[in-house]
Amino acid sequence: MDANIEKLEIGTRISGKTAAGVPKTFKVTDDGYLMVSITDLIQIRNALHDNLNANANIQLGNTDISDDNPIPVLTKPSANSVTVSVTRPDNNTAYSAGDVVGGLFVFENVLSVVQNFLLLSANFSIFASSRPVGMSSFYAHFFKEQPTAYADNDAFNLVAADRPKYIGCVPLASPLDLGDTLWSQNDGINMAGKMKTHNLYVYVTTSAAYTPTPLIVKELTITLIGA
Repeated sequence: MDANIEKLEIGTRISGKTAAGVPKTFKVTDDGYLMVSITDLIQIRNALHDNLNANANIQLGNTDISDDNPIPVLTKPSANSVTVSVTRPDNNTAYSAGDVVGGLFVFENVLSVVQNFLLLSANFSIFASSRPVGMSSFYAHFFKEQPTAYADNDAFNLVAADRPKYIGCVPLASPLDLGDTLWSQNDGINMAGKMKTHNLYVYVTTSAAYTPTPLIVKELTITLIGA
């Protein structure tokens, strides 16, 4: 392969063989560039490294590939749905607007790769057979690192030390009464974020005052995809 080729005529096909001797054909896209998989690109890069001198460069589209600027290895997007539940204390102390509900939700190993992500949905359920008077919508506050500790019924505060850890806030719709369960379904969120580790941390806060039931379980399920 000529290392100085920048563009090829549309429709051109270049034939060769894989390392195992299997015939291989590369196609040229409408833009005039080779259309190959990441695996193929890595094989090409390795072949160049082995057979061309150290100063050889090959241009793919607008990306110059060389020893000093190797082909980036893209990670395959991953998706996952994770559920975490917390149980509130054995009391019926009334919530004020902005109070933390249940404490910290810790989502461990949400994606196999630490990367940028899109939050697709966040479904919040309360294992209660009746809807408390005054209960309205909620908010889910996402952090990429462990934030300041707040217990159930504490007033939520995004303190200065937590600002670099904060990813964003997602509104959770007022739950529907489904008999033995209060259910808040929230799809199509598409909140972008960047992970620091494999874990995410979430506080759910109230948007209105109401009196909760003792020892009620609250469950949050998040679905996200690596980007």
